[in-house]
Parts: sequence; structure tokens; C-alpha cells
Amino acid sequence: ELVAEFPQVTLASGSATSDIIAQIRREVLAPYLALLVTPMRFSKQWLTQIASLAQQVGGDCIVAPSVDFEGAGHYVRYEGNGNDHSFQKFARALWRSQRSKFQPLASVPTGCVVLSWSCLERNAARCASPQEWLEKLYDSGVPAYWAQDTFVGRIESLNHRAIVSLNDSITDDAMIQ
Repeated sequence: ELVAEFPQVTLASGSATSDIIAQIRREVLAPYLALLVTPMRFSKQWLTQIASLAQQVGGDCIVAPSVDFEGAGHYVRYEGNGNDHSFQKFARALWRSQRSKFQPLASVPTGCVVLSWSCLERNAARCASPQEWLEKLYDSGVPAYWAQDTFVGRIESLNHRAIVSLNDSITDDAMIQ
């Protein structure tokens, strides 16, 4: 049903994280890979903001937007009533107050991250989950940054884990496991 609603979604054929990453490397070409561990709502300019930071940093990197996951090193409390207009208004206000601000993260980010495509060349073998792969990347020296001007929020009603490849302007393909 997800593929019928979103024709740009491709179901991954492998169940292991390393198999899914290998499939993405074979079938997709994009500058960044978004990794989601829970359904998310995105601000309209989130990819442009994340891509700008990733280009500024250069090389292998993990970039995490502000999220509404308590306990995350990149947590921002969402203050809105939950409808899309309120969400986008909150995201715009955050962007205006934090424009182009970012900082290194002292721990592996959670919820949603964007990886430079070069991270897919790093070994994902023996990783049981996308989060474990992120931890392996971080432990191997891939720096993680918090894009303080970018916000994504949880969507409670869905239950999918996704790895999404992104081109410069839109979500191109999604790998759902």
C-alpha cells in the first residue's frame, strides 16, 4: 500500500542492513542518504538546509536535524498543535532563530540523519540495524553534526523504518524494511 501511494518508494529486497545498503549503492546515485528510524514529518526546506551544512563540512559526515526525541543530543521541544501549518510555522521560526548554526555532536544521533554518500562505501557488514551502522560509522571517525536550524518531527501513527536516498531537490527513492 505504501508503494501504491508513493510510486518513488522501492521496497528493499534484503532484510539485513548490510544487504539494504549494498542494494542502495547498486541502484541509486545521490549525494546524500537519509536514515529514518521512525516516521517523520519534514519541514519544507529541511533537505536544502541539511545539504548546505554537509557541503560546508565536506567529506564523510553525519548530519542530524533538530528532532523532538527527548534525550537526543539534538532535541528541540516541538511547540505546536500538530497540524501541518503549525509544524511548518514552528520549523520556519526555528530556522530564522538558528540560521546556519550547527555544532558537533558528542554522541550518535537518533531519529533522522543525513549521511554523505561516501559513507555508503564504508563497511556495513555485521550490522544488525541502521542505528548500529550509524554507531559503527561514528566510532570509525565519521563526524556527526547537529543542524540547529533544521527541524523534523515524529509522526506517531505509522510504523516503518526507512532508508531514503536524496537528490538535490526531492526524495527520490525510499528503501523500506
